[in-house]
Amino acid sequence: HGDVVSSAAVSPDGELALTGSNDGTAKVWSLVTGACLHTLEGLGQAVYSVEFSPSGLHALTADSECAAKIWSTHTGEWLRTIRGHTRALTAKFSPNGLQVLTASSDRLAKLWSADTGECLCVFRGHAGNVNSASFSPDGVRVLTASDDGLAKLWAVTTGREVRTLRGHTR
Repeated sequence: HGDVVSSAAVSPDGELALTGSNDGTAKVWSLVTGACLHTLEGLGQAVYSVEFSPSGLHALTADSECAAKIWSTHTGEWLRTIRGHTRALTAKFSPNGLQVLTASSDRLAKLWSADTGECLCVFRGHAGNVNSASFSPDGVRVLTASDDGLAKLWAVTTGREVRTLRGHTR
């Protein structure tokens, strides 16, 4: 990378690493040899988050061009772009790898089909940037964290807020 490395992930089998940088690239690395296997380009000025799918067959990036992108880890080929935010700060695969969850400075988290890129659900209710979002292990709930000082638990099937966690001060 030619700039700050902002995010890193290890594949489920422990054989690959994925890094994202402020140079606008992500890289797939062999952890066995240390060699760079693929450079993923076309990511805007900075890559904010990287993640492997549960199968390890796909990589997920979130970048400064308000996009989450899905890539083949075997070929480095770009497969799909997911757009619909002011800025996609983070992106995560669901535990089964069929969905993508994004969190953004537009105060929203969104659930997408990993296959089609279609928006399946919008999690709306924070009064500040949504800095991170993650799935429960069973994929039934989503937890978001925001600049508003709150974490919120959501039902994936309905998009409804289940619980607000208060206690952090701004």
